[in-house]
Amino acid sequence: MSAYEKQVEFYAPQYLKVEIERYIPKLMELSDLSEVEVRRVIELIYTQIQFIADDAIPVEYYIEALPYVREVDMDDLVFVALNEYLDELLWTGDTALYQGLRAKGYTKVVNFEEIKAMFGL
Repeated sequence: MSAYEKQVEFYAPQYLKVEIERYIPKLMELSDLSEVEVRRVIELIYTQIQFIADDAIPVEYYIEALPYVREVDMDDLVFVALNEYLDELLWTGDTALYQGLRAKGYTKVVNFEEIKAMFGL
């Protein structure tokens, strides 16, 4: 286990699995892997993530997250709600979400470039 793996824990709402499922064809196209291979890689990645049931996140965190995502992407509500519930940093590669949250003053969101800087990569 690398030093980075010891420092970082990944959490995600169960909804992430729904989101990823939508992109299986695109992942196959971009990776030139078969569906079985893509699903195998995804399952390996899932072993590194602690999934939280969407309904385990208290309603007040959904309410708190709503103003931040309402005009950006309502599909991201559960991600921001979970982030608020855990009081952590939300790591996203979704540029529209990142910029939308930042524009609304949400500071607990980082992108890949910021992650690299945090770890001196």
